[in-house]
Amino acid sequence: MNTMKRKLGDLLMLQQGVNQTRIKKDKDFYGYVLYDQSSFEEDLMTDTVPNKQYDTDKKELILSKGDIVINAMQQEAAIVGRVNAGKILPTNFVKVIFLNKNLDKRYFVYLFNANKTFQRQKEREVQGTAAVMRIPMKSIKKLEIPFIGIEDQKKIGLAYTRMMSLKKKQQILIKETETLTLQILEQKTRDNKG
Repeated sequence: MNTMKRKLGDLLMLQQGVNQTRIKKDKDFYGYVLYDQSSFEEDLMTDTVPNKQYDTDKKELILSKGDIVINAMQQEAAIVGRVNAGKILPTNFVKVIFLNKNLDKRYFVYLFNANKTFQRQKEREVQGTAAVMRIPMKSIKKLEIPFIGIEDQKKIGLAYTRMMSLKKKQQILIKETETLTLQILEQKTRDNKG
């Protein structure tokens, strides 16, 4: 793999979500649900196919399936799933608008969430107090990514999102096993009362 570095600002644009007080006042947003932390957690663990759109309307705050969002507080990225499509993006999230078809969206999510070299760059850019740490949008644009061939990007990105989906399924299985085991033990305890 031939690797070179590219600044994210050359490959994408970032759109800050809308302030929640504006959402409450703006009649255009009536009836919409906010994209929140639980929405993000769900999307983070789901293997959703990214949308194919590039250079979309920069003013669009209503999410579509396959959009890429960054949680500014957690410094993680996720692909919006079907369940969360149609929700409004609030200020603690950033929508990623890809300007270049040579950057695979899943590869971007892998880099942003898991690549060790990229993580060190993010750590240097995080600002705030111990309680509220954020990575500013201007800092995200300065970050450099290993820019490899698109086919290799697709393989890496797909492997990462499938791993995250498998992780979610394993967590569900563990929780269901725990619940079932505790129910059986509870029943045995009741059955053996003398």
